[in-house]
Order: sequence, then structure tokens, then C-alpha cells
Amino acid sequence: MQRIVNGHFADPNSTRDITGITPEEFKCLIEILCEKYKSIEQVYGMDENERDKILFQIELQINPDADMQKVKKQAKETFEKWTDQYRIIYNFLTAINQPYPGAEYPNHN
Repeated sequence: MQRIVNGHFADPNSTRDITGITPEEFKCLIEILCEKYKSIEQVYGMDENERDKILFQIELQINPDADMQKVKKQAKETFEKWTDQYRIIYNFLTAINQPYPGAEYPNHN
């Protein structure tokens, strides 16, 4: 497998091509993207307060001095990042015509 950068490697607008990817590697990539897509859909379906409570409980296990306001801020930032990822994953999967079984892609463009 080889990654080719079309432009300068530090330019975020330069495109990247992956060549020589095997069918098994490509299938693995699709499966990972589908799982992430479905995970984000599950988070979208949660009530915001419930989501914050769950994240706070997780953070408490890592850091007993966790602050709920910091956790809420971090959750909001993460949710915004995931919204961008959700759109990117949707565009990627539809561009290669590889929806996961039973997928119904709403328009997220």
C-alpha cells in the first residue's frame, strides 16, 4: 500500500491517493468507518443531559476530581468534531458506493 500526496504534504488542501490497497485492507477500512458511523448515530440519539451524565461517570473513574462543567464543555467539543466526522464518513461511504448492510443514509451534505 502506498500513500501519494498531490501537492505539499503540509498543505491541508492537498489531496491524498492510496494505491495498492488489497481488497481485504479496503474491506477493513469500510468496516471501521461503518462502525464509527453507527456509533455516532447512537450518540446523536441520546439526550444531551443523559450523555453528559454518562461521560461524567466515565471521567470520574479516570479522575476522581472531575468537574462536571469541564466534562460538559469537552463533550460539546467532541460532539462537534463527531458531527464533522459523521459527514465525512457519509461522503466517503457513498462516494465508494459501500453502505453497510441495512444502511439508510439521510442527506448529511
